[in-house]
Amino acid sequence: MAMAIVTAGEVADEVAREFAAAEQAYRDAMRRLPSMIEANVNLGDLLYVQSRFAEAIPWYTHAAAINPGVAKVWANLG
Repeated sequence: MAMAIVTAGEVADEVAREFAAAEQAYRDAMRRLPSMIEANVNLGDLLYVQSRFAEAIPWYTHAAAINPGVAKVWANLG
């Protein structure tokens, strides 16, 4: 049982590192090209799945401002 808990912790650590790396990659992409709607939406999605809802909203809002015709953005904003 203890080993299963340790393994679960290791998996959680790896997932957290992957989330952090993905978040940094999206932020880097947007620094280079702020109008890249995919990076805005993907960062919003990444934050959303981590229950960081308040942080996700501005990225979806920015994506909607770039291209108001993207249905996924409006669906994510509710």
